[in-house]
Amino acid sequence: MKGLSMLIIAEGKRLQSERMQLLLMASPLLLIGMTVYVLPVIHQSISMYDQINLNAYYPHLFGMFVCLIPLMLGVVAGFALLEERDEQLIAYYSITPISRQGYMIVRYMLPISVTAVYIMLIFVLQQQITISWYSFLIIFSMLMLEMLMMGLAMSVFAMNKVEGLALSKVAGVIVVVPQLISFFPQHLHWLGWWAPPYWIIEMLTNPDIVAGSEFTTFFVGMVGLSLHSVVLLWLYRKYRRQVE
Repeated sequence: MKGLSMLIIAEGKRLQSERMQLLLMASPLLLIGMTVYVLPVIHQSISMYDQINLNAYYPHLFGMFVCLIPLMLGVVAGFALLEERDEQLIAYYSITPISRQGYMIVRYMLPISVTAVYIMLIFVLQQQITISWYSFLIIFSMLMLEMLMMGLAMSVFAMNKVEGLALSKVAGVIVVVPQLISFFPQHLHWLGWWAPPYWIIEMLTNPDIVAGSEFTTFFVGMVGLSLHSVVLLWLYRKYRRQVE
């Protein structure tokens, strides 16, 4: 217990010296502000002058902003994993009473907590989309898994912070891809099934789910959660092979 406390204190000190990571951790507040305050103003202005209704596109924009939140927080966790892997601290913790599992819990404790707060905040404050509590729980779970996936992906595929930053940009493209595919004809939507963010967009835009179909919500949600879980497990196994 004492070792875990020391690790938590060390993590707090590390964040104080890493201004860029603190900025990344706070940047989702800008997305929340844009979603809650800026997008409604833009919608009202365009509707007034150009007679264009953006309501049909709002779920797509909202879904993209929501998916960017775990990506940003995952980058913070990934940077920390890269630093401590290079310094051989992970191997050190694995032979102490803290254990590798305890280390991972502490490493993700803050990003998980902040991600959860941001996700609940953006859903509570926005007023354009109405979803059931059941749909929200499924979306919330997938977003939390995406944050873990992003952190592990950086540690697995990046050799340093520069490569980690480049990887985060690639992940940003993966967030945008489902937005484009959702405008394709229905028979081509299978092209986006491989991308975890696709299933979050599907939960927000599928007509049957929006209409309250419990079966469609359950089916799409379980497929999405299954894909997220498989990818996360695969990344964790690759991560463990790297550090062992």
